[in-house]
Amino acid sequence: MKNESDTSSYIKSNTQKKIDELVFGSVAGALGKVVEYPLDTIKVRLQYSSGKTPEHPSTWKVITQTYKHEGFFNGFYKGLSSPLMGAAAECSSLFFSYELAQDWVKSYKPEITLLDKIYCGAFSGVVTSFILTPIELVKCKMQVINLQMKSEKPPGIARLVSDIYKSQGLKGLWKGQLSTMIRETGGTALWFGAYEYVLILFNGGISKDAKSNGTSLQYIIAGGVAGAVYNASFYPVDTIKSMIQTEQSHHQQVKTADIILRLWRSRGFRGFYSGLGITLLKSVPANGIVFFTHQTLKNNFS
Repeated sequence: MKNESDTSSYIKSNTQKKIDELVFGSVAGALGKVVEYPLDTIKVRLQYSSGKTPEHPSTWKVITQTYKHEGFFNGFYKGLSSPLMGAAAECSSLFFSYELAQDWVKSYKPEITLLDKIYCGAFSGVVTSFILTPIELVKCKMQVINLQMKSEKPPGIARLVSDIYKSQGLKGLWKGQLSTMIRETGGTALWFGAYEYVLILFNGGISKDAKSNGTSLQYIIAGGVAGAVYNASFYPVDTIKSMIQTEQSHHQQVKTADIILRLWRSRGFRGFYSGLGITLLKSVPANGIVFFTHQTLKNNFS
C-alpha cells in the first residue's frame, strides 16, 4: 500500500509541476510581450521595408513617422491583443515542453547535462513553432497594415483572420511555418542553453537547479543574455519569415527563394539583418523579465 501511495503522490506532484509550468510560462510571456512590443513593431516595419525599396529608412525615421502618423498606442501597440495571448501561449508551451523533455531525459540517466538541456530546448522549439506561426502571422500583418492600407480603414484582428481563411484556407494561417520552425528549433536550443550556462557561470562552474542557487539579478542577466543569443543567432531566418508573412499576395504562393533573392538584390547582406539593433535592444530586458518572472513564480509557488 505504501508503494501505491508513493506512486499516487508522485503522479499528483508531477502533474502539478506541469500545470505550474503552463501557468508561470503564460504570466512570464505576457509581461515580456508588453515590454518588448513597441520595439517589436519597429523591427517588423524595418524588415517589411527591406525588400520594398533600396532607400531603406533608418530606425529613428520609422519611430518618428510611426508616432507622427499613428500616435503612440495605435502605432506602437497596434494589434497587441493577439500577440499578448500568443506570448502567453508561446512561453507556456516553451517551458512546459522543456520541462517535459527534461523529465524524459532524466528517466534514462541520473544527471542531466547542459548539452541535454540544449537538446530539450530544441524539442521545445519544434513543438512551440506550430503554435507560434499563426500568432506571428497575425502579429506581423497587424504591425504593417497601416502602411499597406493608407487610403482605407484597416481591418481588425477578427476580420484579418477571416480574410486569410477565406482566401487561403486553414493552411494560410501557417504561412511561414518552415522558417518559424528553423528559427525556433535552433533559437530555443540556444535560448535555454545560454540561460542555463550563464547560471552555471554565476555558480562557479557548477551545474545546479536554478531554484537552489540563483538570485533575482542573476535570473534577469541570464535571461537577457539568452534573449540576445536567440535573436542574433537566427535573425536572417526571422527577417525572411516576416517578409513572407507580410506579403500582400493572397492567392499566389510566395516562394522563399524569391524573397531571399529580392532581399539580396535590394539591400545585399545587410538586408537580412535589418532591425537587428532594435531587436537586441528589446530582447534583453524582455527576456530578462520572462525568465525572472517564471523563475520567481516557480521558486515561490511551485
